Amino acid sequence: MTRNSTGAMDIQQIMAMLMHRFPLLLVDRVVDCVPGHHVVGLKAVSRNEPIFAANGMNAEMPTLLLIEALAQVSVILTFKTLQIEPTGRELMFFAGIDNGQFNGSVRPGDVLTLRSEVVRLRTKMGWFRATAYVGQDCVASMSMLAAIQIG
Repeated sequence: MTRNSTGAMDIQQIMAMLMHRFPLLLVDRVVDCVPGHHVVGLKAVSRNEPIFAANGMNAEMPTLLLIEALAQVSVILTFKTLQIEPTGRELMFFAGIDNGQFNGSVRPGDVLTLRSEVVRLRTKMGWFRATAYVGQDCVASMSMLAAIQIG
């Protein structure tokens, strides 16, 4: 892929890459992926999701699920960058965040834009700069660290 390539993925391609399934699959579509650089994914937030069942009309997406959604797009970026075709034996472990900022809320009806950029990537560790947006508003940003196990 060239640096200008869109690298778009539909839900079937995403499910082939990630082991997650509904309700914990938090990426509906990848609209742009440049291996070694960045990935942009989308999540349409629906009132029908189990996370909103008990929260009434003021339901908000939990911060922990924002972090998980950003981790999932980071996994996609890692597999694309390292040119790994997942077989089920590859694992990425979320190892931590730095400088996490949570500036807004995500509610049913919102479209969440998830962006992750490679800061540094090795065969066993990955560092990413991840941000989540609703429209033009940044609702979360952080530096993420992940451990990678292949084999």
